[in-house]
Amino acid sequence: MPKVRGLSQESSGLAPLAQSYFFLGQAQRKSGLREEAEKSYNQSIKIARAMGRSETLWRAYSELGHLAAKEGEYWKAFKYYAEAIAIIEGMRGELGDPALKALFMENKFQVYEWMIRLLHG
Repeated sequence: MPKVRGLSQESSGLAPLAQSYFFLGQAQRKSGLREEAEKSYNQSIKIARAMGRSETLWRAYSELGHLAAKEGEYWKAFKYYAEAIAIIEGMRGELGDPALKALFMENKFQVYEWMIRLLHG
């Protein structure tokens, strides 16, 4: 995988690269390639963070949480889920309309559920 250095907000052409690493990580996870998936998710996070791509960030952190939980690394999974939730809450906090906030959360409740399952596991 290529190293990504010196990214900035002006590097808008790299947004698809962050998503591509995320999707690559999903394919690797589904194929049982855990280490490769973890590397792809981390690369996705590195690029997405540099570019301010919150949607890709929370998704990649939640997938890292899945990987860690599956390996029995519950504290690590908790930290990844907490990071994903913090990003989601930051995004939600920027919305003013309560109806828009509710709509925004529709596809994000799963991360909260995963955290709860982890705590009650």
